Amino acid sequence: MEKVKVFLRIRPLTDREKEEGEEQGCVAVQDEETLMLKAPKESQNMRTAERGITQSIHKFSFSKIFSPETTQQQFYESTMKKMVNDVLQGENRLLYTYGVTNSGKTYTIQGCGREAGLLPRALSSMFRKLQGRLYDSLDLKPVMYQDVRHLQPSEIRAEEIRRNSLLKEDESMTSRRVGTTTIWDSGIGGLSATSNAATLSHSRGDELEEGVQFSIWVSFYEIYNEFLYDLLDASPSLQPRKRVTLRLSDDKHGNPYVKDLCWIQVRSAEEAWRILRAGHRNQSFASTHLNQNSSRSHSIFSIRVLHIRPEANSGKAQGISELTVCDLAGSERCKEQRSGERMKEATNINTSLLTLGRCIAALRHNQNKYVVPFRDSKLTRVLQGFFCGRGISCMVVNINPCASIYDETLQALKFSAIATQVRVGRVLNPGVLSLCSETLETQQALIEERYEDKITNLQKHLKKFYSQELKERDQQIEALSADLEKMKKGDTVAAAVPPPPGDPEAPRRSQRLTSQSELGRLRAELEQCRAELLAKTQELTKLKEQLVVPGSTGTMTAAADRKLEEGQRNLRQLRADLQRLGLDLQSGERACCRNTGAEKLRQALMAADETLAKQDQILLELQNGLTLVKADLRRKAETLAQAQAVRLQLPPCGLATTATPGSCKKRGCGAATPSDAENRPPNKRPFFQSLFPARTPTQKYSTRAAEEANLTPYSQILRSRQHSPPPRSPVITRGLRGKR
Repeated sequence: MEKVKVFLRIRPLTDREKEEGEEQGCVAVQDEETLMLKAPKESQNMRTAERGITQSIHKFSFSKIFSPETTQQQFYESTMKKMVNDVLQGENRLLYTYGVTNSGKTYTIQGCGREAGLLPRALSSMFRKLQGRLYDSLDLKPVMYQDVRHLQPSEIRAEEIRRNSLLKEDESMTSRRVGTTTIWDSGIGGLSATSNAATLSHSRGDELEEGVQFSIWVSFYEIYNEFLYDLLDASPSLQPRKRVTLRLSDDKHGNPYVKDLCWIQVRSAEEAWRILRAGHRNQSFASTHLNQNSSRSHSIFSIRVLHIRPEANSGKAQGISELTVCDLAGSERCKEQRSGERMKEATNINTSLLTLGRCIAALRHNQNKYVVPFRDSKLTRVLQGFFCGRGISCMVVNINPCASIYDETLQALKFSAIATQVRVGRVLNPGVLSLCSETLETQQALIEERYEDKITNLQKHLKKFYSQELKERDQQIEALSADLEKMKKGDTVAAAVPPPPGDPEAPRRSQRLTSQSELGRLRAELEQCRAELLAKTQELTKLKEQLVVPGSTGTMTAAADRKLEEGQRNLRQLRADLQRLGLDLQSGERACCRNTGAEKLRQALMAADETLAKQDQILLELQNGLTLVKADLRRKAETLAQAQAVRLQLPPCGLATTATPGSCKKRGCGAATPSDAENRPPNKRPFFQSLFPARTPTQKYSTRAAEEANLTPYSQILRSRQHSPPPRSPVITRGLRGKR
């Protein structure tokens, strides 16, 4: 992991800005890495600082600070020269500029007049290093994220026509401007002067890998109002009014790329510069409050280098690297715009730059724990690979020291301060990867030789071991088979001998004992064989695990596997023989049991057990029934006793028959006065007398006992299972009598 490099370049003040009083000492360089900002009186930052909300002095650190006196060549030597060398070595690099509108971003990237910028100097340096190493054929073209596709002859002709049309368009536009001077008139031509050529003469690419040729392809597109437009899709004179928008897609690995983007092969720095000039005429420019010719879009110029070995596989590409230069649109206050279209452009520019700041802030914390919002903007989505370890990015911050835009400059520097704390992992270049692959191949060859020797030794030992084991198993099987034959012959002879008249069971008993002892011995031998078989199977599994080797050397174990399979088949045959022997032993045991009559005795015992179980169940039911009958008799006797006691406690008026009329005043009494005769109820039989006839307790129990004595046991059981009525309490009885 290494920190992202952030360079600061301060734009010099113009004579007009000095006359307007823009030079107020707002920007002060302390050393090569430290910058001090002091808020002017008219700025918003000073007003908030006076209220105690913020501070008026700010301090920032950068990888290196370049003063206004820095030349284009000095800036290139310190920033982009090493990036060009890294790209030719197979790595990916990104350089993007950031700053307020009219802070010098486009001048830093492209240059002006004889002062060529970073991009033309990088192209010139790259082609100087690749002199005599260019791959001129057009049969290989970069596609998608970092893939290469072989072109057909018809496609090659189409690519040549497209490149020639762009070059002719640039020639026609240049011829119309004869006698004029613009920022595009110098280009690479400014670098061909003797003074600059002397500084670049030492940049020959002697450190490049031998036998490798390079094919250079370029693309140029812009992001305008969150839409992608290809600036090389058609020449400016043939460009339609409504341009075709491009779409962002993902490859099979999830890497983003611009679909249907036009890639042009270039054979020199001059051709690349002319194609860039042709695409620049299609770019979106407008006049704003801060700049009369301000870029209103993010322009991205990419250079892809194909590393090709012509003698290997008919010119197959061995690798691909990319150098991307992104000129971001300048941030600007939306309220300063005078038209609605400019306000919309400024809003989209600020939104994309804000998303870029959010992504860098998330990367600063931890890109593995925090979600990085790359998909919130087309700009961050396109540049995602350089922030996720597939390349290294470099940031150039341009600032304008004018006091009138101090607040915007402060925000840009705060953004760059976050970027200086981002760490990104480096990716190994193809040279290191190829070196690692060669080392791995050598180690793999040594491992294969070692395992071949080991497999040969194991085959010898396994062959000897399993041949001896099979011989021992064959001998054991023959011995067991002989014992089984002897046992069968002994059973046949014993069955043919007639029993003596004195003790008919004696021969059967002796035969049964002999058979049981023989069966016990055979079972012991069978268990021993099974234990040995299990131990040998486990040992075989361990040996088979040792034979497993990593990588392609596993194919060398085919012979050993065949030997192991033969041993397993022999073991399965042995197991089948042992199982068959066990079945023979079981059949012999069943035959022995039939001869001695044990089977009949076992069946008789089972029948007797079933009969006893049924009788026990019947006895248990009878006992339960008897218990229920006794409980029923007890409850009924208690009920009768309570009813008799209630009857004996009735008042005398209920039993008197000779009482004089009027002697009792109770309702329903027979001694009532004649005047109450009409109110008396009709004569009824007493309730308890009708329910319980007058009998003495002795008669009652004797009658009950006689009835139960005449019942059969089955009738008693049925009667005991009937529900008897619950006894009536004296209170309930008295209540019923009172109602009567």
